[in-house]
Amino acid sequence: MKAIAIFALTYMFISGSGPRWLPLERTGGALLGAFLAVALGVVPFREAFSQGVVDWNTILLLLGMMVQATLLARAGLYRVLVWALARLSPPPWATLGAVLGGIAVLSAFLVNDAVCIFFAPFLFELSASMGLSPLPLIWALIVGANVGSALTLSGNPQNAIIGTASGIHYLDFLAAEALPVAIGLVSAYGVLLLLFRGKLLATGGRDGDAPSGPDPNPRLLWRPLPGIALTTAGYLLGYPVGGAAMAGALLSLLLWHREASEGITGVDWSLLALFVGLFIVMHGVETSDPVQRLDSLLQGLFSGGRLSYLHLTWMSFLGSQVLSNVPFVLLARGWAGHFGGAPLFWYTLGFVSTVAGCLTPVGSVVNLIALGEAGKRGLDIGFWEFLRYGIPLTLAALLPGTAFLLLYR
Repeated sequence: MKAIAIFALTYMFISGSGPRWLPLERTGGALLGAFLAVALGVVPFREAFSQGVVDWNTILLLLGMMVQATLLARAGLYRVLVWALARLSPPPWATLGAVLGGIAVLSAFLVNDAVCIFFAPFLFELSASMGLSPLPLIWALIVGANVGSALTLSGNPQNAIIGTASGIHYLDFLAAEALPVAIGLVSAYGVLLLLFRGKLLATGGRDGDAPSGPDPNPRLLWRPLPGIALTTAGYLLGYPVGGAAMAGALLSLLLWHREASEGITGVDWSLLALFVGLFIVMHGVETSDPVQRLDSLLQGLFSGGRLSYLHLTWMSFLGSQVLSNVPFVLLARGWAGHFGGAPLFWYTLGFVSTVAGCLTPVGSVVNLIALGEAGKRGLDIGFWEFLRYGIPLTLAALLPGTAFLLLYR
């Protein structure tokens, strides 16, 4: 029970509801939980930082892609993309679709957390220059980053964990998720248009000219690209995503021809520390007696063919809300034996747990990044207002995508 109590304390901090007498933010709460797990003997000290406890493949993926995303930002790529879209001046509905689709593609290959950290500020420049309301664009960012990242093993931390646990080839995972993700994005886009019909334009009209940004500068823009190409090649050849991401990051830093520290400035070290702490806490939960007993009880639910996958679907949906998607996947990866290690188990777990992250503010780190940036700009989105949009958008992306995955795989 010590492991469960430690996780409950950790989750309070991660969800922002920790006790006021102990003012710790998310990362501090995760590190406190890890410290308690080790200090109380839940996780042996000698094992705490081993590959069996901390998935270093996922940590290296996040680190490598944060470095590469930082260099792309410093090269002006994100600003150029927003600048070009503003210059084209498409109608509001097309702008919303372009943001949704663009964020989805970037998130699938550059890790959604890193994309949101750098891209979110530019959405406000875009909305001001085109006279658009920022709220629909923020929701396009949230949906695109969550749903789009379900496409690949490099799209988000939980998929990287699945890649390590399952050994599934990068291309096999991409092929299985391609149509469910595409269907989910199209469906969610339709709901976005319905939810914001008549509300896409800002009440004050345009606030300024197109976002100021550099013209494409090949001397800067090309330098991170070989690293991105090397990383992508590593993915496609089946190398561990963490190793591929770090190889690309090192090549990008080598070719930068400037201060290498520029590539490190955008690394969210607190996020990496949060995941390390979370891995340690969840290892204690996985090996605890209550969870071991739960695993044996699940044998009855997971022994009915396709019905087993329906049970996995609703459990993944609810579990991602109660535990958040990364902790839930860390817990659920142990259920693979009930499905005979079938790839469909991993495809379903990855898709449902990722898309379910759109539902609540704490459903994924992406949501917290987007809401934090919105709050800086005076756009406060409370819990209940988030649910107002999160429920229909999540169901729109989740239901048809999951149905296709289970019926045609």
